[in-house]
Amino acid sequence: MEKRFGKMRDERRLPPKVQEELESKVKDLTITKKEFDAICDNVIESYERGLVEPGEAVGTVAAQSIGEPGTQMTLRT
Repeated sequence: MEKRFGKMRDERRLPPKVQEELESKVKDLTITKKEFDAICDNVIESYERGLVEPGEAVGTVAAQSIGEPGTQMTLRT
């Protein structure tokens, strides 16, 4: 486990706080190396999939996603 965590720290694929949380959650589990590797790969993949490009209009999309249902509810009452 420590070897993999060291490698992940060197690669800097996860922010330090995410890395620390992963380490604290996994260290108490009794899992095989294969399961451990699958968990680490899944966390890295999920984190990287959630990243957005600089300049991408996430605020506008979020506002539309929240505002549209609220408008619909107002019109229905």
